Amino acid sequence: MVILRTFGTLDLRRPDDSPIAGLLAQPKRMGLLVFLAAAGPSQANLRDTVLAMFWPELPAPRARRALNQALYELRRALGPNAIMSRGDQGITLERTRLCCDTEAFRSAIEEGALVDAMALYRG
Repeated sequence: MVILRTFGTLDLRRPDDSPIAGLLAQPKRMGLLVFLAAAGPSQANLRDTVLAMFWPELPAPRARRALNQALYELRRALGPNAIMSRGDQGITLERTRLCCDTEAFRSAIEEGALVDAMALYRG
């Protein structure tokens, strides 16, 4: 499972603990990944919302191409099933392919495991 750490220094690692450095060097794609990872597990992010957030300066056709390219690169780096499309409009992160500290932090807080939540917090 790929591990994404957002607390402290942004870090993305393969299951063998090697960094996915190429993706880390791409701020907009990493921002998109963090945005998808920070969403709730059942929340589908609408493409139009993502387009407005990450490519507001581009005309709609170019913004859609930029989003599709970003999703392609994320899938290439994380695996083909890491990011799923829900119909024509929704984008979700497959939680069995990527573990994110923000999700674990949120779960620990909801369960009242404050010590576990604090152990996740870095920075």
